[in-house]
Amino acid sequence: MTSPYFTSCLCSRFALQQQGKLTEAVQEFKQAIKLAPDYVDAQNNLKKVQRQ
Repeated sequence: MTSPYFTSCLCSRFALQQQGKLTEAVQEFKQAIKLAPDYVDAQNNLKKVQRQ
């Protein structure tokens, strides 16, 4: 389970992705993975952004 703070930060990463700010989104997803290496959603979303 993740903390509410972490979930909130993840939402901001999605917002960057939706706004087309892919470079920023990639950096933020990588930071999320550093903080929670086992968080599969962050890993999957990083891969999606990198494919765009």
